[in-house]
Amino acid sequence: MLSQTLSSSESSPGLKHVKWRLLSGTHPVRVWGAKMKRTLFVEMSEGLIAIINSLMPYEITGPVRQEGVSMDSWGAAGPAMLCSAAGTMHSANVLRAGNSGASQDIGVLVRRIYEYSVDYAWVAIDPTKERLQRWAGHQDFRWRPKHMDRLAQYGVVVNEDAKRRFDIWRKRHGGLPGLDVRAQEVDSHWADAITGAHAGSGMEKLYSTIYSRTSPWAHPTPNALADFIRKQPAKTMSWEVRAPAQGEDSGYNQGVIAFAAMVQVASHCLPELDPDDLNKLLEGWASAKS
Repeated sequence: MLSQTLSSSESSPGLKHVKWRLLSGTHPVRVWGAKMKRTLFVEMSEGLIAIINSLMPYEITGPVRQEGVSMDSWGAAGPAMLCSAAGTMHSANVLRAGNSGASQDIGVLVRRIYEYSVDYAWVAIDPTKERLQRWAGHQDFRWRPKHMDRLAQYGVVVNEDAKRRFDIWRKRHGGLPGLDVRAQEVDSHWADAITGAHAGSGMEKLYSTIYSRTSPWAHPTPNALADFIRKQPAKTMSWEVRAPAQGEDSGYNQGVIAFAAMVQVASHCLPELDPDDLNKLLEGWASAKS
């Protein structure tokens, strides 16, 4: 969430520099009950969320348009990605702690965490205006004109000028390489930054691990529905539909690994974070559970 706190003079028509506060959408709470098995990944996730929460609210000063902070500003987009990913990690923790059979829901959240982690690290390789504009045009503006066209078919009045600007932006700045290719570039560039016991997976390997399991869960596929159909005990041909038991195959651990990599990259981008201190924390969690 972004909240305006201080305005300064106009720098150009329709564009001004404003100080904003990046507000945290998560809460530094412990959700693990006495019956919940604590693991290295639980400890890591809670600790990393606390680190990001400690930075919030994060004040940023950059180019601001009427519709909000311009996403061609890394000073705005980068911390916002971190804040959002921390919130999603917190949501996965709450579901996991609830022991409610929500493995598939956790898996869908893991996909979101992974995509945020890859895009953050990919943009951070070279956070120039050109790369940020490619990212914004691909991840957002390529869809808006299509959605506006659909809404217009149902009589919804759309802003044709905004639609035209989104379309021009997308065509001008091009698209992005595939998510798997972006993950490869992240592994290559940040090989020295993403360290520790959790780093052996690599973002490219995580892509296959996470998506092979969680992609069917985001859609009404037979693979996803199979988890809800169980054979009744002691009955030969009797089946029932019920919520599955909470399992450990939700991809949760892989989500924590991706989030840890994101925070490690952030420690090389934000002056408030120290890479050496963060690595010591990660190593400490790993050694405590080994």
